[in-house]
Amino acid sequence: MQLDLGTFINNFAKPILSNISDVIKPFRPVIDFLNTDTQLISKIGLAGEFDRNGDGKVSVLELAAKLSGRTIDTRFLDAVGKVDKVISLVDQLATADKIDLGSYNLGNIDVADRNANLQNASAVPKTAGQQNPQQQINSKTRGKTQEFFNALQDIEGFDLPLLNNPETAIDLLLGKPDVPLFTYKIPRLEFEFDIQQNFPIWWIVNGLIEGKFSAIASLGFGYDTYGLNEWKNSNFAVDAAGKVLDGFYVSDRENADGTGSDVDELSLEASIAAGLGIDVKLISGYLKGGIQGKVGIDLIDGGEFQPKQGGDGKIRGSEIASRITKPSELFNVSGQINAFLGAEVKVFGGTVYDNNFATFELANFAPAKPFIVERPVGPGGISQRPPDVDGDRPRVIRSPVTITNSYLTGAKVFFDANLMTFKMTRNRSQLVTLMVALV
Repeated sequence: MQLDLGTFINNFAKPILSNISDVIKPFRPVIDFLNTDTQLISKIGLAGEFDRNGDGKVSVLELAAKLSGRTIDTRFLDAVGKVDKVISLVDQLATADKIDLGSYNLGNIDVADRNANLQNASAVPKTAGQQNPQQQINSKTRGKTQEFFNALQDIEGFDLPLLNNPETAIDLLLGKPDVPLFTYKIPRLEFEFDIQQNFPIWWIVNGLIEGKFSAIASLGFGYDTYGLNEWKNSNFAVDAAGKVLDGFYVSDRENADGTGSDVDELSLEASIAAGLGIDVKLISGYLKGGIQGKVGIDLIDGGEFQPKQGGDGKIRGSEIASRITKPSELFNVSGQINAFLGAEVKVFGGTVYDNNFATFELANFAPAKPFIVERPVGPGGISQRPPDVDGDRPRVIRSPVTITNSYLTGAKVFFDANLMTFKMTRNRSQLVTLMVALV
């Protein structure tokens, strides 16, 4: 079996990388801010004290790390830069090279028989000196093509089973469902820093001003054969070929394959506070109060709000394409702003106590998941037919609504299926059916 690199790049890698870029896009303002050159530090000749990556610039992140005295893991930001590099290379490639994925002995299996069982297929042992797929790429490709694959392999957390585990190819021949073709777990971004300044007021009484900032980002992507199977189920209809792209997904869980607990893809927390206390050099204690803000951005997996279905943890390509122009339908942004009172105690310069003993919520925003009501219009429908509907042809109207009703004595409520048929009955002669879906 062989892998055509040209087809692999143009029909597989390029669409996937384009989708990854679209998903990362909402996070770029934060990334750009953290990478912004402060300029002033460089102009006054102090760049050497702050510049950690040696690029001659002092970013907001580098400045914060130096002032807070903490080590900040920048692998997430580096990974985004590497993804951008690969995306910039993919449009410059043209290759007809092929690499061997190995040979398999099918024995007495009749490959012309659609019902043939390939479970007994076995890999032919490799000959001495036979190169693995990565070695073939290095030896057969040149220029931008080789640079592309090297850059792809340099991305931490990026896994291509077809190249790293060629036996995956036999799973494709076997027609196994949801065979992973690639997964990518971007290195987790998790950092925090704080800046604190004390100033004397009178004798041992000091004032305090401090600021804190933290961020956590967790993103995972993948591509499996789900879309291929969906296309196969449509008898490979030409107009249904786009279903292949549904193999691409963004993980809404902690793991790149869509498993694990649901987590915010990005969360930010910042606070600013002022305080008053006593500082005798070796021991200090402050009472402080301030404002704290929290923001969380979570991808919306349509099924996660349906109790019976629960979502599969994978947001497919078609879901992204249909909602990418309306970010509020793809991302759930929540947050709150609190006022707080707290205390801090330090002994010999080390913090032994730092806690808030009172918190007051000032604002909270968490968009509710809207009900979508689908109601058939026409004969047997529960509403009048709108003017733009011709004849008696049934039609479904989707609209976000708020459902209210006075108390119904002896009412029964039933839920079922993915769209949850919602039925309220008071007697046999009165039946109202609403198709309710959560998004």
